[in-house]
Amino acid sequence: MKKVIAWMMVLVLTLFTVSAFAETSVRMMYDSVFNLLFDTNNVTLAGYAEFSLDGERFKTANLRYVQDGTNSLLEWKLLTPRRDGSEREGGYTVIANGENVYVMETFYPGIYKTGSTAESATIMRRSIQLNLLRDLLRILSDQAESLLGKDAVTAESDQTGMTVHIQAGKDVPELVNTALNMTVQFVARRYFDTDYDQISERYMVPMENYITVTQAILGSARYMYLNQADITLKRDAGGNFESVDGKVSIELDTGDDGKRMLDISFRLDASDYGGSKVAVFNPADYNVELAEGAMSRSRPERKSMDPDTEKRFLEMAKIRFWLAGYKVDEAMNGTVRIEDGNSDPEDERIYIDFESEDGSARWTYFTDAIGRMLGLQNMTNNWQNTDEERHLEEYQDQKLVEETEEKILSWLAEENPELSADVLSLKTDWWLQKNDELYLHFWEGGEPVNHAWDEVDCIVRVQPEWRIEFFSCIGNG
Repeated sequence: MKKVIAWMMVLVLTLFTVSAFAETSVRMMYDSVFNLLFDTNNVTLAGYAEFSLDGERFKTANLRYVQDGTNSLLEWKLLTPRRDGSEREGGYTVIANGENVYVMETFYPGIYKTGSTAESATIMRRSIQLNLLRDLLRILSDQAESLLGKDAVTAESDQTGMTVHIQAGKDVPELVNTALNMTVQFVARRYFDTDYDQISERYMVPMENYITVTQAILGSARYMYLNQADITLKRDAGGNFESVDGKVSIELDTGDDGKRMLDISFRLDASDYGGSKVAVFNPADYNVELAEGAMSRSRPERKSMDPDTEKRFLEMAKIRFWLAGYKVDEAMNGTVRIEDGNSDPEDERIYIDFESEDGSARWTYFTDAIGRMLGLQNMTNNWQNTDEERHLEEYQDQKLVEETEEKILSWLAEENPELSADVLSLKTDWWLQKNDELYLHFWEGGEPVNHAWDEVDCIVRVQPEWRIEFFSCIGNG
């Protein structure tokens, strides 16, 4: 849900690519902004942004965001102009209580939907790539005076805090525009599912082919040039970021529509450091009901686990992931959680998760109360949400299919011998080829032999290296 404040990050990082970091005051402001985004666990944000393309407004956004430890509240209200002069209202409210997420959309009044996410206690998460981008901007800061001249930035300080004013035009050096594009592309990939490494100029289409102007800009811009920036930032006497407001104008070099001009005016205020509160979601507080067919996110009670036992589980998990074709790097963060089976102790589940520092790799599996493996999934896979077609016909290399089936059954015999004894055969359901990666989907063939498990469901990456991408013997019903 953090993508809704990604515009703030773009603007803040943009202004820092055109600012005189060499001055102590601006470096201090820079640190305040990054502390707000990545190290503050209790704060309230309020802001707005107005977006125009070639002088015509296409979106106005109003934001209220509250971070309270691992609880957060987001209110995002959007206004989009219609051709008849009226405004289409959109937006949503999102509440996160740890991993549980509750969403209420403007278009569907009176109901809410549920979901889950990685638990977070800050507005945004760090990553190795983001740290590299931060270091690049700091390197540029040391050359700011030679790049921009000493008049680009003015700063004032008094007992109430500090104010920094930044002005820059289209005469900035090309190195500044390169940093701008790297920043925008990073944010587009993380928050808007736009990977510029997968976009070819050859296949760019006119902007009018896109459903929204935002999608058109992200999908059509080959390069962006700073045209003008006029920005004011403030921080309080305690060093906390207080506000930013201003205007930024960016020239878009598009693949099929020539030069276009994107103008953004914005303001963001931060307040209530340490005093912000987000309550546990209660539908009655918002006068909403769970949408028909949606799953309730009231989770079973979690039991605690002593550190020694948790350590043993994590070490065991490394072996189990290795058997499934994964290698757990020492830098990966491992967690263990137990979910109570409520009235039936046999329904207790033990979940083991591993995640890389930058979030690019996330794996999870779970067992029953006595340690029998029930499910495994690569959460950052390449076979979900892909444009490549899943083929329902049999894969042409039947020898490879048979060898893969034997390997799955051998793996299953190691992981869950009791289940393995009941699984007589597997058969393919679909296959998917994506670049050099081949995926085969297997499920249990024939009638199950009187066991307590549901049907086996398994997705395997066969090439370039064998790996269990998804496994489950517990159905939804």
